[in-house]
Amino acid sequence: MKKAFLSLLWCLVFSPLYAEPCSIVSPQDVLSCALQNHPDIQRAQAQMAQRDALQKSAAQRPNPELDAESSFSDAQDRIQAAYLHTFELGDKRRRRMERARIEGDALAITLQKTQEDVALQTVTNLYRLGHIQAELKTVEEALGAFGKILKQYRARARLTPEQQVSLNVFSMAQGDYELRKSSLLQNQKELRISFELTTGQNFEAVLSVLPPRKTDWPELADLTLSTATAVRREAEAAASLARTRADAARSESRPDLKAGPLAELEYGQGQSAQGYGAALSLSLPLYQRNEGRRALAEAEMKWAETNLALRDKELQTELEQRRQIYALAVESLQKTPSVAQMEEKHETMESLFERGLIESSLIIEAHRQMVEFTERQNAQELRAIEALWSIYALQGRILREKL
Repeated sequence: MKKAFLSLLWCLVFSPLYAEPCSIVSPQDVLSCALQNHPDIQRAQAQMAQRDALQKSAAQRPNPELDAESSFSDAQDRIQAAYLHTFELGDKRRRRMERARIEGDALAITLQKTQEDVALQTVTNLYRLGHIQAELKTVEEALGAFGKILKQYRARARLTPEQQVSLNVFSMAQGDYELRKSSLLQNQKELRISFELTTGQNFEAVLSVLPPRKTDWPELADLTLSTATAVRREAEAAASLARTRADAARSESRPDLKAGPLAELEYGQGQSAQGYGAALSLSLPLYQRNEGRRALAEAEMKWAETNLALRDKELQTELEQRRQIYALAVESLQKTPSVAQMEEKHETMESLFERGLIESSLIIEAHRQMVEFTERQNAQELRAIEALWSIYALQGRILREKL
């Protein structure tokens, strides 16, 4: 029965480390896989096994002591033995157990904070990966257009001076866009490695479920800071731990009492005597009463309480900052045309160029504007997404939100 219980406990504690591979059919699945397989989360989950051990260690009572003395002489021999039990005065054991409970809670808070950080990182990386795909498309379209134009110029037997300049300009533009493409592919490679590590899945599965451009931005009004967010709970746990240390320092100023039965045996010259009584041991607080440790613990407690109060102000300020960033980013996105609208106008301009109705410099400028517009719009969307999910974290609901 004991073996079965231990096996069940092992599965509950370490099941995330050896979980079955997750499947990806939606953006939400990518987030779920990351929350299950991310190395930092697995480390934090493994640390959770220490919670019970902390309580068990704190609940231990001091072992009894056996104190014995003997003396021998020509006239008489004497043996004395005492069995001493330690009585922890000052409620030391309860305070140790309280400290262990808070330290165990701190492990759970660390796990929560790690999960919140991974959730925010995964969501922003997912959107950034989608942005890279969109930016690669505009860059490749520009490269295709430049390649087609350069092929036409190079097919001519002779070029006018103006056409020669256009050829050189298009060649430089092509080189510039090749560099842009290389940079985007490098970013994509970094995200590929990250997603394969954090989800345990093939990168192509992640590419197939990228979230679309967000159009339904939620209204954020009457934002309130949650006391359940991991960052705030960290500061609160630090303050609680500092208070328990101060209590422990005060209790340690009271010495432990050791007491128990005592037996004494004397024999010699054909006579023997036995005696029984009680033994008592108590250290005398004559030189110090743990003043130094108590002063240090009190100072740490005041620092932790000040830190908690300041953390509340900082988080409230951060919440308002994130709300403003979110509002400005969403407003700018709603005012600008969509990428699809810009592509439609861009195709019209390319058609005019092919018919010889506009100059080559305009087609280069059109592609440059298209690429930069896509990049800036993506940057604004990413800022809005990051601000939105940071607000979810500050409200303590990021792990309940869906993509």
